[in-house]
Amino acid sequence: VERQRHAMFLPTSPPALVDRIMADMALQHAASGIGAMRGLAGWGGARFAVALGELGVPLGLVASSSRMEAIASLRAAESQLSVLRIVEMGGAEHFLMYEDPPRFNRLLTALDAELRSDQGR
Repeated sequence: VERQRHAMFLPTSPPALVDRIMADMALQHAASGIGAMRGLAGWGGARFAVALGELGVPLGLVASSSRMEAIASLRAAESQLSVLRIVEMGGAEHFLMYEDPPRFNRLLTALDAELRSDQGR
């Protein structure tokens, strides 16, 4: 669990938030977490783009800019799919919607407006 703390949060993340989320995660059954991580490990690259393309609806994602590998994979998918929009958010890690809710909500609201505008064209 301690290793996950460093993988999912920045050193500047609010300590009380980190402690609360880590405590919640520690209460969960280990098998469900392991299964989820194995499933997530299969995502990325071409499979990711294909799955998103099959949705057939516009999709936006606010993603942490500190996760360079994930951003590279998302940008590759975005270049292949006209329905996908990625917005990067710095200064937060995995739980960016909790680390800076006002900024996350502003980015998400703008992204939603952009996707709705594109859909009307």
